[in-house]
Amino acid sequence: MERRCGGNGLLIAGFIVTLVGLALVARSTLGLSREWTTLLVGLGLLGAGLLRRALPERPAAPGS
Repeated sequence: MERRCGGNGLLIAGFIVTLVGLALVARSTLGLSREWTTLLVGLGLLGAGLLRRALPERPAAPGS
């Protein structure tokens, strides 16, 4: 039996890369220190994880 993620892993990876990119832009634009940048990225990932856990799971597609 083969199990597929349906692209969820790629979405999460894309979100992480985007969040890091936004943190780098904020760091250079606002002059944030490394510590604040790390904190903001960590808080963003925690928030995304909490949001993902809070949302109801979608039912599996027929035939999977």
